[in-house]
Amino acid sequence: MELFGGYDYYSSGGKPLWLKGRDCHNATFLGFASSGENTIPVVLVKLDDFLELSRHKSSFAIQRTMYGSDSFAWGQPEGVVEVHVMEALPEDFISIRSRLTSAFATETHASYRIRATT
Repeated sequence: MELFGGYDYYSSGGKPLWLKGRDCHNATFLGFASSGENTIPVVLVKLDDFLELSRHKSSFAIQRTMYGSDSFAWGQPEGVVEVHVMEALPEDFISIRSRLTSAFATETHASYRIRATT
């Protein structure tokens, strides 16, 4: 999976801070997790490289769908997600649901693209 783009992609000349000068972050899909009853599952990924920003440092991330994509959440090979970099993946996602908001996101408008594996 590739994670790229971002809210300030165009205003930053295609170099948003969270990408650290790269075109994208590559990540490996780990699975889905429930974040509560009647919610769209979040996606768990392991970033291929350690990401270090001022308040986000880790190789693990949670992706949350947004902007009305609930009707086809995770059914498309590309889309827009919030990315939440976490030091470790929590065992209980319901307990951290209050932190899975735009205010705590590493990037609020990341794009994802699923690459075919060989």
